[in-house]
Amino acid sequence: MAKVLLLTLSYLGIVLGDSLMFDSVVFDGCRVSFNISVRSINNDLNPINDLKIYVYREPSGTSEGPGWRTFTKAGIVSDYVEIWCIGVFTLVANSPGYASATSQSFERITDDGCYPEQMSVSPVSIITDQDIFITANITYNTVKFITGKSFELIEVGGSEIIGTSYFENNPGYISTNFTFWDIGTKKVLAVFHSYYTKTFNITVDCSKTMNVTFPNGPPTHSMMKFTAYVTILDIKTLALITSGTYAITINSYPDGVFSVTKNSASGTATLEGIYFTKGGEFYVISNANNICAGVSNQIFVDDTALKINFTSLLPNNTKSIFSVLVEVYDSNYTAIYRDNSYTIYIYSEPLGLFLKSGNTANGIVNIEGMSIKTEGNFTLKASSSNFIDGYSEDFVIDDLFLCLSLSKTSITTQDKFAADIKIYNNKNCTDLYSDISFNISLLINSTAILSGTVSGFSIDGSLSLTNLGILTEGLFYLNASANNLISSASIPITIKNYYLKLSFPSGLPTFIETNFQISIQVYSNASKTVMETSKVFLVNLELSPLGKFSGTVSGQTTNGYISFNNVQILTDNKYSIVAYGNGLLNESSTSFEVIKKYFDWSVSVNASNDIIINLDKVLTENLNISDFSLNFTTDLKIYTKLFGTNKQNYTISLYPTQSLPTKTRFTLEIIKENVRSTVMFLTPKVFSLVLNPYIIDCNSSEYYEIFLKKCFACHETCLECTGSGYYECSKCNDFFLQNICLSACPLGYIESSSQCEPDDLKTHILSFPFKGGGKIFYDEIYRIAATRSSNSASRRLMDTFPFAAYLRGIYFPGQSALNIEFTEQILFSRSFSIALWIKPENSNGILITKYSQSKSILKCILENSYLSVFIEIDNTIYNMTSTQPLKTNWNHLVITYDEQLGLYITLNSIEQGPSFFTTIPFADRSDSFLLIGADTSYENTYIGFIYNLDFYRIKPNVAELTSSQCKGCNFCPNSGICLPLCIIGQYLDTSTNKCESCPEECPDVCKSSNICELCIDDYCISCRDYNIGSCVQCTPELEVINYLCYPCTSGYYYSYSTAYCELCKGLCVTCSSETTCMTCKENSSLNSQSECVCDMGYTLFEKCERNKFGVVMTVKQENIASLLFDEELMTPLENSQLEVSIDKKKVSFSIDYEVLSTYYISPKIPMNVTKSSSLNITILSNLISKNNALLESKTFTASLFISDEVIAKKKLEVKVKDANIAAKTGKTAGVSVALGVSFLNFDPLSFFDFLNTAEMFYAVYLMNLKINDILSGFLIGLRTQDMLPNLYSLSVDSKKGVLMSDKFKDLGFQSNLVLINGGGQLTTLTIFIVILFLIQKFSSIEKLKSKLEKFKKPFKYSIFLRFWLQTYFELAVVSTFGLAYNEFANSTQIIDAIICLLIIGFQVYFLGLMLYIICKRSKLTDENIINEIEEKYATFFEEFKTTGLSMWIFYILYILRRTLLVLSYLYIKDGSLQLAICISICLTIPLYVLICRSFKSNTQILYHFFNELTIAAFYSLILTSEVNEKSVMSESTANYCINIITAAWVLNIIISLVSTGMSMTKKIKECIRKLNYRRRARENMVKVAPENTMPMETISKNPFDTMAKNPLETIDFNAH
Repeated sequence: MAKVLLLTLSYLGIVLGDSLMFDSVVFDGCRVSFNISVRSINNDLNPINDLKIYVYREPSGTSEGPGWRTFTKAGIVSDYVEIWCIGVFTLVANSPGYASATSQSFERITDDGCYPEQMSVSPVSIITDQDIFITANITYNTVKFITGKSFELIEVGGSEIIGTSYFENNPGYISTNFTFWDIGTKKVLAVFHSYYTKTFNITVDCSKTMNVTFPNGPPTHSMMKFTAYVTILDIKTLALITSGTYAITINSYPDGVFSVTKNSASGTATLEGIYFTKGGEFYVISNANNICAGVSNQIFVDDTALKINFTSLLPNNTKSIFSVLVEVYDSNYTAIYRDNSYTIYIYSEPLGLFLKSGNTANGIVNIEGMSIKTEGNFTLKASSSNFIDGYSEDFVIDDLFLCLSLSKTSITTQDKFAADIKIYNNKNCTDLYSDISFNISLLINSTAILSGTVSGFSIDGSLSLTNLGILTEGLFYLNASANNLISSASIPITIKNYYLKLSFPSGLPTFIETNFQISIQVYSNASKTVMETSKVFLVNLELSPLGKFSGTVSGQTTNGYISFNNVQILTDNKYSIVAYGNGLLNESSTSFEVIKKYFDWSVSVNASNDIIINLDKVLTENLNISDFSLNFTTDLKIYTKLFGTNKQNYTISLYPTQSLPTKTRFTLEIIKENVRSTVMFLTPKVFSLVLNPYIIDCNSSEYYEIFLKKCFACHETCLECTGSGYYECSKCNDFFLQNICLSACPLGYIESSSQCEPDDLKTHILSFPFKGGGKIFYDEIYRIAATRSSNSASRRLMDTFPFAAYLRGIYFPGQSALNIEFTEQILFSRSFSIALWIKPENSNGILITKYSQSKSILKCILENSYLSVFIEIDNTIYNMTSTQPLKTNWNHLVITYDEQLGLYITLNSIEQGPSFFTTIPFADRSDSFLLIGADTSYENTYIGFIYNLDFYRIKPNVAELTSSQCKGCNFCPNSGICLPLCIIGQYLDTSTNKCESCPEECPDVCKSSNICELCIDDYCISCRDYNIGSCVQCTPELEVINYLCYPCTSGYYYSYSTAYCELCKGLCVTCSSETTCMTCKENSSLNSQSECVCDMGYTLFEKCERNKFGVVMTVKQENIASLLFDEELMTPLENSQLEVSIDKKKVSFSIDYEVLSTYYISPKIPMNVTKSSSLNITILSNLISKNNALLESKTFTASLFISDEVIAKKKLEVKVKDANIAAKTGKTAGVSVALGVSFLNFDPLSFFDFLNTAEMFYAVYLMNLKINDILSGFLIGLRTQDMLPNLYSLSVDSKKGVLMSDKFKDLGFQSNLVLINGGGQLTTLTIFIVILFLIQKFSSIEKLKSKLEKFKKPFKYSIFLRFWLQTYFELAVVSTFGLAYNEFANSTQIIDAIICLLIIGFQVYFLGLMLYIICKRSKLTDENIINEIEEKYATFFEEFKTTGLSMWIFYILYILRRTLLVLSYLYIKDGSLQLAICISICLTIPLYVLICRSFKSNTQILYHFFNELTIAAFYSLILTSEVNEKSVMSESTANYCINIITAAWVLNIIISLVSTGMSMTKKIKECIRKLNYRRRARENMVKVAPENTMPMETISKNPFDTMAKNPLETIDFNAH
């Protein structure tokens, strides 16, 4: 059917399209000349060019000539063919996709031969992919071979050649085979030598077909994505064909679907993401080679339309911000389509300008923040691909205007005024605009200075600028201006000054609250010679700084004068009085001070440790305890109370919680401010006194009452306590439960180190289901027994004791109960719940009574059908009554006591409460019992049924105990089975669902009309007695084993024919019958018929075995490998599942994917790659597809596309790597030489110079420059800081920081965290601090003190100052960039930011210290102080001469250069400007060195001069490259730069060696000089020895001692 429909659709497509037409045909007996045109459906000429048309005769026969294949020009073609076979024929014109044309009939009469003579085609009816064999004897009828060499087969309905063959060594005879992949009747044109033609027909059918369905339903509108499920079926049996993989493509008729292709797996394919681009009636068609197309049922697809509405006010000006709501509708705008997400574009019409876009969610999208910058009439268009556009209502865009008003128009230069600026939609300033904010400025027409904030952003169309002033007298004009707004009109303002003069006729005040007088005159000129008497001014007074006045301090002048009398100042301070007023310049008086008068107070302690406070004066108001600050030298808690109400004498009583230590002191002060009498203030004081000894001596079984200051006995259950209650224990003999001592832990608790801990596995602590008969009922959790009891043992069992009632639990007839003994157990903890189903037959009765130590602690009573609960806590009885009565049928009760919230009653799932009584906890005890249905008096007993009784440690979820989904009632237990409403003596007849009377044999209780036995097993039909293990016959589905009813065990089912359990068969693990499975064996599961079938991904052989799927690998030209899996993977492919190697060497790689069946592997191409390199990818672990198929590990090999560009790039990477290695090698060598030289002459300057030089070279890397990669690699290798150990990186996770750019990552900065990036420097600093600490500690040892003292000073000052100089640049970079990149997203970043700030703070501190020390040194004249300073801060002075301040500027320039570098990194984006700054400093330093010659060593002067010039040359070369070279720096320039750096290294080494050589020479000469001196000194001593009577021990043993004492004295060796 699908095949017929498809063919019909194809035919309709051709018929309804363009067609071919024979305009003329002329036959002369042999040649047929023809004209053919291409016509539209309206018969109009279609001027198409190069349309291929095939012309042949019907019926089949040979024709000759070029016209068998011809091409149109402008829709027309003219050509001819010759007909050689006799007979009647017509010509047929055919072209793929066009309706064919047929000419009128002609007849060939003359028989001139019909060739080729013989052509055999077999078979002529095939299925797809079946070969057709054709043989042809290509001869004339004269048996002469046709000399052409080619033979072509062309499908006329198609457009391509089926096949071409050649005669080869057998001219005249040819044979070949071919096939078709799609179905239908094929017209085949055989063409010999591109000239002779003959046709034959082939009928193609197919062996397979496809079925197309829509698992999620067919699409309803255009652009709606839908899924097609295609199955491949046998065309005859329609059975699923699971073998083979086919590329299935989804199309439609008519065309209009977005085509999707996917490979089938196991005979099916799910194609997703399909959608129609337009509306209409369609058939969805699936196509695949060798398979008949599948055709769906016809579906109707509606066009999708967009609807747009404003969600904001209509825009009315160029700055209006507006929003719209776009909805996706059907073409009639009646229903919203909420599927999928679509991108919607908003345009303004008629300009067609794009404004914004957004994606729909649930069929709508709100697009905000749009504006139109042009005036005019507009409408908005909502558009999306293949949707009907939506249009908004029309609106108009106009300009906006500014309007200005001033608070004052006549002021002084000292006055302030305000400007109010508003934005309006019209010139008349009547229609206020309030949409978006503008930056508005207030302008003045003159050069006069307008002070204050003169610009700002409007809010709701308004901007108020306050505190404005004009500093020059005159007439000025102000107006408001802003971009895109019309400026306001100008407003004039006049500036004129008047001046004030203050005097104090009664003198300046000295004390607060003392009267004084102030006189003020007004003048019109600045010299205050002309009084202004014609104007009246309002003059105000205030204190500066701010204080409080009493009296009149504001008034108007009369004739330029005003006097203020009886003025007082109420606050003490040093003041000046300021007079001011509108139009007046402020005037301040001279400064004066007013003070307070004070009175004294005293504090003492009496024998009871009361603190006695006496004040010399009576206060105006009483003091409170909060007005005092009382502190003790002990940490003990001490309570205090304040006594005293006479406003003069107070007592503070102390109540310590423990004994006070001896000599406990306290400090007391009054912290309330301005404590005063009527005229004086209390003197601020702090008293410190000692308290008397205070000892609390209570026994361990007593507690101390703080405020009574006495010891009291603990409760009898407590070993130790904090109070008298049983709930205030702190130590127990037995078990401890939240401050209560118990003899055992309550049920639901476990014992742990004498503590009772909740057992999380036991919240349900007792459960009595009351099923079956007997005299004793057992709890199912602990097997605790409930026995029948009454106050009279002589009564008959069935009359008065509770007994079993079938399906209704237990019946209580009255005058009896069930008793549960708790001998060594405790039932209740501090919180508990009781749940039960009851059916009372009397409105009054006792349900439950719990006794503890012969005392009722809980009682539940029915009173007139209302439930009342009584609970005893600490000898007080509390009660609660339900607000709803119990029903006469079954009721579900839950009684809950929660120690935090109180008592709840839940009746039939309706909760009442909580009712909170007390904070004292409820307590149960052991040796107790519980009665069900009575209390110990057995009066007012309960009559009725109790179905079950459950106890919980916590409040249960009532919804889990009951159900409203019941079979036959509205409310029932959670089993869903309704409880029978039958009274005692009745049973429930399940066939009629009615209550019937029991038979005479058992009038009180029975199971049915003929079963009186009440077996304890519900499934026992016949049993020997009421006890367990007495059943002899079970209900169906159960079998009897050892007198018990058991269901069939797993793997068996109940057989009604044998009444026994039989083994399940096949793949079933468990089953309910021979043919109905319940659970299945491994790798199988149940189907809808309850049969076990293999799971997805498995096929049944002897067992369910795993399916396999395949994968192929391709490599793109970009050297990205694609892994194409037959099926989508269950989870995305991960790096750990692959191994990638190039030329058998592992490489790193990345994985990307769009769908789970296609993955793109990007390997890292190694540097030694060649054009013959190959890529190997190994799948290391088994993979699982979404269809649960398995792919085992596999290896693929493919050639890489290695071009000359790739090789060149890799060569560049080699050069970069070599440059980096060379830099690191040179750095290591340079550091080694510098360190060696430093150790030789005991001078580390060479080492420091090397580090500083390297630092200035690699600083270029951080600038915004187009540096060659080779130079970049070299500069990265220069960085010496990565040679330092970093202990802090072990304690911080770099992932907690903000990821840095690749540029910083190359430097080793993976994140912004300073603890990682600067960890080497911080580790070094930590080591120095530890060494200093150890030196300090070991210096306390007398033997080591003298040796370690000389190491202290360098560590205290020089080493840390040198550390600061050497790490300044690196720490400044990592700390500033750490702050700049910080997002404060977690605690690590916040802590790191604090550390950054600390580092920057320390940098600034040491910079300030250096400047201070240098300035201080420049001003000193005392040699001792100078020596002390220079020794202490030797780092700043030891290298330099001491002739003046200019000698010590070098390190200031050193720090300045590095500071400017860091600031340029942060705030300057132009790399050329950064370089220019560096060059200027590089040229400044050698100029300073050459002019000042500040270094003591001439080699240092030469080194720094030439070194700085070298660095400047390096920077200049890079700057030249940056300016002149359009792209990245050339390789030659990079090499020049590297050579300059190398030259700087060589310069450092040469200077270091020369300096060392000179130093060593000097030391050798000094040593020789000393040796000569000693030799001559000994000779002189020998000559004078006989005359020397001085004892030998008094002669100096060291001749250098004399020189040391007086170095200016010398010995004349020539005198001897």
